[in-house]
Amino acid sequence: MTEKDTCTHTMTDGGSGVVLDSTAEEPTIQTILRGVAAAKGVDELELDPLYEHVDTTALQNLLEHASEQESSVSVQFSVDECTVSVRSDDSVEVVNESASPPTSPPDQ
Repeated sequence: MTEKDTCTHTMTDGGSGVVLDSTAEEPTIQTILRGVAAAKGVDELELDPLYEHVDTTALQNLLEHASEQESSVSVQFSVDECTVSVRSDDSVEVVNESASPPTSPPDQ
């Protein structure tokens, strides 16, 4: 994926989600906000600041430490009805838990 690519997919339970990769040019915190905005279909500016949901400094420190130690870590938390998974390989997955499941046509 390139710097600003977002891969949107439908989850098996009917929700929707996005998978993103952080880059050196974009802090992980910004990638998370971009992912939540994409999963919810809103502009990033419409979201509450991420620090209202998670200690962003602690999250960034944990990810940096894991990278320095060449170990892997995964952190999961909830933001605005979305489940966010952040991994030390710079990947971010956001699942919109409030997305409506696909509807099937009524039986005839």
